[in-house]
Amino acid sequence: MRDLENLDDRRRLIFAKSYLAGLSRTPLGSLSKSELDYLAFVSLVDAGVVSVDAPAFELAQQLEVTPAKVSTFVYQYRVRTQSPATLLDDLANAIVLVSLPADGNVVLNVEDRYWRETLIAQLKTVGVYTDTSFNRERVTVPADKFAHVLTKVFGERAKGLSKKLSAERRHNAGVDILELLAGLPAATLTAGVSSVGTATVGALLAWAGLH
Repeated sequence: MRDLENLDDRRRLIFAKSYLAGLSRTPLGSLSKSELDYLAFVSLVDAGVVSVDAPAFELAQQLEVTPAKVSTFVYQYRVRTQSPATLLDDLANAIVLVSLPADGNVVLNVEDRYWRETLIAQLKTVGVYTDTSFNRERVTVPADKFAHVLTKVFGERAKGLSKKLSAERRHNAGVDILELLAGLPAATLTAGVSSVGTATVGALLAWAGLH
């Protein structure tokens, strides 16, 4: 990681403190190599050198490791740090809407393995079983059940979604809801639910809640 040579003193100190704190909680020599690697990864995150929300390939290039290793680091990090209180909101913001047709299948893309497995587990609880055998990042849900499924998974967060989708399509059957969502300022939908040019389930739920 050649980038480390250019770290300012503040980030160097944060990294060192985080790494030493991790070491201080265990007897010397008791941590395996994989745990030491993970501790270094966490310290890089704490110091703001890397972001767990960055694309996997970008992280792999930055860390000079394989995407598979990046996936393992990020998965461990999310498992150990994810707050149950924000789980559903964070999940919604991690799901990208690829296709939102009036019929057929709604196509969702979830690159992050932790969020993908979380979504699949949540869908199973409401009786929806997905097939990711052709593309592990893609999850499909029947369009006629999509709003119902989101309401079951996200509860009050999805309140009014079915009516809002139906009303929008009655108003303009050809409306591209994905384009509509991607074009709305993030601040309109509440901070963090959409990124530039990307429509997420979080953005969809926020849009449905707008009056």
